[in-house]
Amino acid sequence: MCMEDTMALPGRKEEMQKVGEFLQKVGLPITWEQVHFDSSSQADWDTFIKVALQQWFCHNEPFSVTADIIKAAFTRADEFGRSLKDKHGDAPYQAIHKKK
Repeated sequence: MCMEDTMALPGRKEEMQKVGEFLQKVGLPITWEQVHFDSSSQADWDTFIKVALQQWFCHNEPFSVTADIIKAAFTRADEFGRSLKDKHGDAPYQAIHKKK
């Protein structure tokens, strides 16, 4: 959805909002921090982009999916996730993932 939002396809913002709020409410990860992704590591980016470009959904979009689009979309997803976390907190995530 963030790839499609990044490419300005209509109707995706509302859907992204609903999905993001659902993920936040049930405690699934919505930020890079929560999935332990280090955006300062070029090796992490290279691995992520390489794997993403191999996925079937990248070949079913109405536009060519490039490394730049994936990076922009993943960055947008993190920004969106952080905004949800700032607005609603992350108690559901913490309840599931707290260390014992």
